[in-house]
Amino acid sequence: METSLGTTLKLTTAGLAIGTLVLCANFQFGLQTGWVSMMSMPAALLGFAWFKTLKSALTPQDNVYIQSVAIAVGTGPLSFGLIGAIPAVQFLLTEEEGRISFSVTKLILWSLAIGYMGIFTSVLLRETIMRNKVLKFPSGSAAAALIGTLHDKPIQGVTPDDCTLRLPLTDPIDRGSRVENRDPTLYYRNIVVLVVTFIASSVYTIVSKYALTLQNIPIFGQRALKYLWKFELSPAYVGQGIVMGLPTTVSMLSGAVLGWGILAPLSRHKGWAPGEVEDWQNGAQGWIMWVSLAIMVADTGVSFLMLTLTAMSDLYSSTRQYRSRFGPTYNSINTHDAHVNELSTPDTAVSRASIENPHDQHVFGIWGLALSSLMCVIIIKCLFTTIPIGALILAVCLSPFLSLLGVRALGETDLNPVSSIAKLTQFVFGVLLRNHPQGVLLNIIAGAITEAGAEQAGDLMQDYKTGSLLGALMTSQTVGMMAGTTWSVLVSGFVYKLYTSHFEIPGQEYRIPTSYIWTDCARLMTGSGLPPKAGSFSIVFGLIFVVFAVAKHIYKDKSFGKWIPSGVAVGIGMYNVPQFTLARFLGGVISYLYTKMRKDPSDNIYMVILSSGLILGEGIMSVVYLMCQI
Repeated sequence: METSLGTTLKLTTAGLAIGTLVLCANFQFGLQTGWVSMMSMPAALLGFAWFKTLKSALTPQDNVYIQSVAIAVGTGPLSFGLIGAIPAVQFLLTEEEGRISFSVTKLILWSLAIGYMGIFTSVLLRETIMRNKVLKFPSGSAAAALIGTLHDKPIQGVTPDDCTLRLPLTDPIDRGSRVENRDPTLYYRNIVVLVVTFIASSVYTIVSKYALTLQNIPIFGQRALKYLWKFELSPAYVGQGIVMGLPTTVSMLSGAVLGWGILAPLSRHKGWAPGEVEDWQNGAQGWIMWVSLAIMVADTGVSFLMLTLTAMSDLYSSTRQYRSRFGPTYNSINTHDAHVNELSTPDTAVSRASIENPHDQHVFGIWGLALSSLMCVIIIKCLFTTIPIGALILAVCLSPFLSLLGVRALGETDLNPVSSIAKLTQFVFGVLLRNHPQGVLLNIIAGAITEAGAEQAGDLMQDYKTGSLLGALMTSQTVGMMAGTTWSVLVSGFVYKLYTSHFEIPGQEYRIPTSYIWTDCARLMTGSGLPPKAGSFSIVFGLIFVVFAVAKHIYKDKSFGKWIPSGVAVGIGMYNVPQFTLARFLGGVISYLYTKMRKDPSDNIYMVILSSGLILGEGIMSVVYLMCQI
């Protein structure tokens, strides 16, 4: 499976180009709502289409390499904290708290500092995680199924249940169905859908930039408009709702009703939030943010606790099994061979143990993690001279351990709890350095370091899962990830600066809601008070959603379990303005109705491709429009 230098350059170029499109889209929606997408399947499909158009040979393993590069590029806005932590430091902190203005050079250095620890953490975890049959990594398995089908090399040992996408679109698929039973014209149908939805979304986006009435439709009347209840038929947010599914978008809509329909008017009427509704400091938007934060922390805290207990139990059980079954002479290569032979495509089932030695991988991972951690401490100390070096070392040391929990959660649920991981770090530093003069800045930076590692390790582990199922070399994938991350480090700073230089941030269009959460959580951890009555309401709703979270865990295998409100989704519906939630809810309804009418198991992938066209169209055209205004 050796690849020439020329072919590698072609594959890398394709991955970088596709990843840059995803990166631009993720900046657009990340700064608006805090939401980003890996878009692993669209990346795989576009890579396949790229080489098919050029009539160049492309193997499934090459397709995985393109996807690896694209994902590493596209997830940069979240991994580097450029839609949350960095805007918080630049726009929301006071001078006394350590406010800093970021040049492009500083942004590149910051991204370089935190951009590689997650890669080497995932390298170290890969061998153990891939052997764990319980961790299915649904998005990674679905991407592998799509690639296998495109190349007419279906995967053995993978059922549709393994490929249930994030926040499932439908009820569980018939267990008797197999991924192999796919429509041979899948590629043509999906590429047409992607192109048509991309064009439609692009055209609507450009039209809406000039026909401003399309962005502010007061469908609930002028009185509701005072509390920001308006509708915008955003193709991208409809697409997001399609991916999220109806149960999740119902939870989001519930959060919008609770926050903007009940608590916002109540807080304003009672005088607890006397400012303008949109004011984050004294208005209803800032007041309900505390309740939404409490709900999300309660939900993710319960999930985090359950995950930690399960991980400790599994570690104890696997250690006992390891000792009793294999003893001191156990050779991990044999297990690796068995895993590859079971899950690879028929013509790639040859053992790779002779090519990739797990021992060498671990040595590479350890050295890489050590050097990237050292680089992180040095660069961030140079950028933020007031932060104690001991605090940076502690944050860097916490990152790999918290990444393990994030990877495990992603493998089981297809959701990476990076928000709760960051909040846990903020809590630790709030306790240890509560009285530091720039404790708020330190709190945000420490949380951003651990979030970056957990986010990147989780997303890349999904990619390793795809490669594992298709017999791709881990070394090749890792090289692709490093190439993509390096490109993302360079490009992300310029795109971020493009947005911040030509738009009012925070403003009407780009509200950076997650940045407010970062800032207010840091201030709370370092001793700042809450708005009137916000604490009481936060405690009550936090306790309510602890109960919901426990119930959701207990009944997760029941058909009604998915309809128990998700605290994270409810919280997102509260801190995002209603127009985004309404569009997502519409997408959830469309997804539900479509998949109820069509029982074909391939519809999950089809709907994800459709939604990706909508998301990419609006995201890319928004950047093009921005560049035309310069």
